[in-house]
Amino acid sequence: MLGLRQKLILSFGGLLIILFTISYQSMTLLAELSLSIDVILKENYRSVIAVQDMKESLERLDSGALFLIVGNTKEGQELIDIYTPRFLDAMKIASTNTMLPREKELTREITTLFTDFQTQISRLSSAETTLAVQQEIYFQSLFPSFMAIKNAADEILQINQQNMVIANQIARDKATRARQQMYWLLTASLVLTFAFLFFIGRTILQPLRRLTLFARQVGAGKLDLTVQVPYKDELGNLADAFNLMVERLRELRRTEQARLLRTQQTTQLAIDNLPDAIVMFSHDGKVELANRNAVELFGLRPQMRVQTCPQPWLLALIESCLAGKPVRAQGYQSAIQITRKEQELSFLPQAEAIRDTTGRLIGVVVVLSEVTLLRKADEVKSGLLATVSHELRAPLASLRMALYVLLQEQIGELNPKQLELTMAARQDADRLYEIIEDLLDLSRLETDTAILDIQPTLVRDLVNPVVERLRATFQEQGVTLRLDIDPATPKVRADNTRIQLVLTNFLENALKHTPSGGTITLQVKPEANQVLFQVSDNGEGIPEIYRNLIFERFFRIPGQKENGAGLGLAISKEIVEAHQGQISYSPLPSGESGSIFRFSLPVKE
Repeated sequence: MLGLRQKLILSFGGLLIILFTISYQSMTLLAELSLSIDVILKENYRSVIAVQDMKESLERLDSGALFLIVGNTKEGQELIDIYTPRFLDAMKIASTNTMLPREKELTREITTLFTDFQTQISRLSSAETTLAVQQEIYFQSLFPSFMAIKNAADEILQINQQNMVIANQIARDKATRARQQMYWLLTASLVLTFAFLFFIGRTILQPLRRLTLFARQVGAGKLDLTVQVPYKDELGNLADAFNLMVERLRELRRTEQARLLRTQQTTQLAIDNLPDAIVMFSHDGKVELANRNAVELFGLRPQMRVQTCPQPWLLALIESCLAGKPVRAQGYQSAIQITRKEQELSFLPQAEAIRDTTGRLIGVVVVLSEVTLLRKADEVKSGLLATVSHELRAPLASLRMALYVLLQEQIGELNPKQLELTMAARQDADRLYEIIEDLLDLSRLETDTAILDIQPTLVRDLVNPVVERLRATFQEQGVTLRLDIDPATPKVRADNTRIQLVLTNFLENALKHTPSGGTITLQVKPEANQVLFQVSDNGEGIPEIYRNLIFERFFRIPGQKENGAGLGLAISKEIVEAHQGQISYSPLPSGESGSIFRFSLPVKE
C-alpha cells in the first residue's frame, strides 16, 4: 500500500517526466530544423551570392573592354582594375563551397576561362593594338570567353537554386513530421496527466474532502458520524484519529448532558422555591428557564418568545439589557402591578445581561421581586411619619415661638446660665423643625403629592445661585470650589428650587468630608439626551460596605461626626427620580480617596 508521500512523488514525478519528455523532444526537433536551415545556407546560399557577384563583375569587365574599343581607355581600365579582384574573390568563395555534383567541375572551367579572359583583356588594353585588332580580339576571343564564363556561372546558379528548393522541401517535411510528433506527444501527455490527476483526486483529494465534510458536520454538533477512508496511509491514520476524537466527544457530551441536566433540575428546584419570579431568556429572546411564580403569575413558559409574551413591559426590559443598560429597581414608583385572586400584587423588575468570558451576550435574566407587603408597610410608615410630623409641627411652632420670646427677654431678663440653656433649646427646636420639614417633604415626594414646577431652565440659572451662596463657606474652611460647565450644555426640564436643594446637599456633604486645602469640583455636561451634574471631592470617601445604603432614609455612616438626620440624600434621590432622572455614587476612578456624586436630568424637548 502506497503512503501519502509515495503517492505525491508518483503523481508529481510523473508530471515532471512528461514535462521533461516534451521539452527534450522539442529541443531535438528544433535542432534538426536548425541543421536543415544551416545546410541550405552553407551549401547553396553562399554559392548563389558568390556566382551573382561573379556575373556582376564579369559584366563590368565586359563593359570595360568595350570602353577600350571605343577609345575611353581611362574609364575602361578603371572598370577592369576594380572588378577583376572582385571576380577573383567571388570565384574563390565559390571554389571553397563546392558541395554539389558538377559544381566543382564548373568552377574549374570558370577558372580556366577567366585566365584566358584576363589574357585577352591584357592584349586589348595594350597601347600598340589598333582598333581593328581590338575588335578582332573582342569578337573572336574575349566575347566567346565572356559568354562561356556566364553560361557556366548560370549553370552553377541553377544547380544551387534547384538544391535550395530540394533542401527547403526536406526542411518542410521535417517540420511536418516534427509537428505530428508533437501532436502525438501532447496527446499522450494529456492522457497521462489526466490519469495522474485522477489518481491524485481518488487517493488524496477525495479522502480530504470526506475529512473536511466530516469536520464541518462535527462542528455543527453531529457527533453520531464516522468517516471512512479505504486507505491505510497517512490519510487513513488521520481518519482514524478523527473517529477516535468524535467518540471521545460523544462520551464527553453524554457526561456533560447528564451534568447539565442535574444542574438544571437542581436550579429549577431551587428557584421554584423562591418568592420572586425569575425568568432567563436566550440571546434570541426565547424563554429558557422560568420558575413556578413566573409561570403562574406572569404566564412565562419555557420556549416562549418574548415577542409573544402577554406582558408588553417585558420586551422593554430585554431591549434595555441588549442595549447595554441593565435595569435596576428604582423604587416603588417603578413597580409592576398585577391582580391575582382579587388581590393587587406589586413586583419590582430587575434585568441583567449574561455574557461569556469573551463578553459575548448569551442571555438575559429577569427577576421580579414581590414587594406587596413591603410597599404596604412603607406606605403605612410614610403615612405615620407624615401624620406624626404634621401633628408635631403645630406644638413645635409654639415651642419655638416661646423660646424666641424668652431669648428676646421681653418678659424678663435671663441670667447667663438661663440664656445658655435657652439658646441650646432653641437650636434643638430648629433642628427638630428641619427634620419634620424634611419628613413632610419626603412624604409628599413619595406619595406624588408634591407639586413640582418643572420648566425649561438654563443650567447656569440652576448652578450659579447655589455656588455663590456657598462660596463664602468654602473659603472659610479653606476648600477650593471649581465650577466646570460645558458651553454646549442645553436647557433642562427642572424645578429650580428642588434641583438647587439637591445641588446644595451634594456640595454641603462634600464640604463636610473634605479637609482644608482640598478641592471640590462641580461639573455639568451633556450626555446622550440628558444633562449630567457631577460633584467630586478628594475627601475621605465612603467605605464600600455602606455605598449601597447612602440613599436610604435616616442612614448615617457609623463613626462619622456629622449633624443631620440622614434624610438629605434620600430627599435628593426622590427629587431626581421625580424629574425622571437618575442618581448614583462612585469612588474616584484613580483609586485615591474621594467620592463622586452625580445625577442626570432630561433635556428640554
